[in-house]
Amino acid sequence: MAKKVKEYKQYIFGSAKRIIGLSLLLLLPPLLMIVLNLLSSLHYMQSLTKSTTTTLVKNKAKTGTDSLHQQKIKSPVNPALTDLILAENFWKNRLKMAKQDSIGLVIDLIDSIVSIDIKGVPVRECKIKNYEISPVLLYAKDKGALNGWSAENFVLQDYWATLPKAPIKVKEAPADTNEAKEIVDANPPVERQDVRFILQFNKNLILQFDQIEPFVFTGWFEKHFRDLQFRLEKGIEFIYTMFKHKWPEPELRIKIKISQADAKAIFRALPQKAQTIVRF
Repeated sequence: MAKKVKEYKQYIFGSAKRIIGLSLLLLLPPLLMIVLNLLSSLHYMQSLTKSTTTTLVKNKAKTGTDSLHQQKIKSPVNPALTDLILAENFWKNRLKMAKQDSIGLVIDLIDSIVSIDIKGVPVRECKIKNYEISPVLLYAKDKGALNGWSAENFVLQDYWATLPKAPIKVKEAPADTNEAKEIVDANPPVERQDVRFILQFNKNLILQFDQIEPFVFTGWFEKHFRDLQFRLEKGIEFIYTMFKHKWPEPELRIKIKISQADAKAIFRALPQKAQTIVRF
């Protein structure tokens, strides 16, 4: 058996062409996912542009005050009004969340705060160190396409993480009461584990949380492994959607960096089907 394994290794790694071929095979799934996501994002932005232009032409055609050329280049979206609508949706949805018993996640990019709310009371507020909004999401905001999108709370559907949801430690039962007392009095060890988790909500909202601290080697490896897992699963969904002769919806992603302790607290506090609201 060992001899066969050695022969297989020599066959695969004994030739530069085979090594290159194996590398390309491993890189093919993530590259395919990147291309599909790029195409879906471009199609989504084109559809928003077309929808906005068509609406403007119909509205202006009744008045006859502008030429067709002016109608196509003139934007009907008022950025200040869009910001007011998004802010109104945020506070209305936060009020709705306050009436529920479950834990909710509140993301306020304007004030750079992520908080865990219970019945409207922030039980833990976390300072956002840095964040990044995907270009397609910013483009949708500029086109006024997020007014209806943000009208209701987002509901958690799935997640990918570098750490377990609920850490479990197995200990041997104490032999007597003295040993049990020593175990109780002992300070629990501080858990050190690098944190990245990706939350997928309905309406194509993706929230990615990273610790601000540098990742160690094992954490770096786990982070990229979870990214690959996420990409493969999303790639399968994209391909399945295209087989149904439909364009896949793009990822509306927000990347957030907070402290490691805050990231662990948020991830482990969120229940199944957790709701979140976003202000940006």
